[in-house]
Amino acid sequence: MRTSFSPTLLRGRWRLIPVCLLVLALLASPKASAQESEAAFTVAQQATVFVMQTYEVSGVQAFSCVGSGTLVDATGLILTNAHLAQAEGPCVGERIVIALPVRLDEPPVPTYLAEPVQIDDQLDLAILQIVGSLDGSPLDPDSLNLPSVEIGDPSQLAAGNTLTFIGYPNTGSTSGEVVDGGVTGITTETGGSRMAWLRTDAPLNGTMSGGGAYDPNGRLLGVPTGASTSSSLTPGESCLNIQDVTADGLIDERDACVPVGEAV
Repeated sequence: MRTSFSPTLLRGRWRLIPVCLLVLALLASPKASAQESEAAFTVAQQATVFVMQTYEVSGVQAFSCVGSGTLVDATGLILTNAHLAQAEGPCVGERIVIALPVRLDEPPVPTYLAEPVQIDDQLDLAILQIVGSLDGSPLDPDSLNLPSVEIGDPSQLAAGNTLTFIGYPNTGSTSGEVVDGGVTGITTETGGSRMAWLRTDAPLNGTMSGGGAYDPNGRLLGVPTGASTSSSLTPGESCLNIQDVTADGLIDERDACVPVGEAV
């Protein structure tokens, strides 16, 4: 399994109420032109994936957790939330299915299987690696050549700045969504840590958790999360019945419940 994404990149986090951003602090990049920014946001949409934990129930693959993620390397490395990547707690799962957008105005298509490379529960941050096709056949990561985003520098952000959020607003039945929102506050960590939590007024739905927050140049600054800072989502928290697991033709309380996080 390819593990070239260095943990030294994971240097920050932003807390939103109730959505948080996990910040990745790197060197600042020059300001992009309008044309370059537009192109960068197009790539960001193409690099936004839908993440699904699944398990088998009576021969049917059922969802246990769903959310968004972002391709940060052409070899299939995905940055997302830890609570979407773990096969425990409310996300009991056997497979992590990755759906990619084929066209930006259409729902994402389940295409790959992924495995965790690194998980940080406290930051609710995870790195996944695409390892195979949907049928289980293995893939060489170097052969993927997938769209991926550029990571920016969040160190100069201040209250009043605007961020752009990209993710999937529900359980994957629609295309990705682009939402703007302002930074309304900043809470830094104690003890000299470089980590900080930012609050935003962006109207984010629960399954945009794990997606991306971008600067005006289309560079990734952070990751929204619908989980609390101390633990992953608890069973029943913003839980939706979205799949007819019982195969009775109805989607009701007897079917599996999928935690989707809180909305702002």
